[in-house]
Amino acid sequence: MLKVRLSGTKKELRWFLKKMQRDCRWQVRNISNFSSIERTNGKYKRLYVDVYRNEK
Repeated sequence: MLKVRLSGTKKELRWFLKKMQRDCRWQVRNISNFSSIERTNGKYKRLYVDVYRNEK
């Protein structure tokens, strides 16, 4: 299992998560809520995700 911290705009994060969920090599679990990054005045968000590798 990998614990991943992602940061970007909401649009970028949604796009990336959709790609990860469609990829059969990975299983995405436990997606946190969006949290604002204070220094960016709310433009960029942070997200925590647990990623598992699918066995063949």
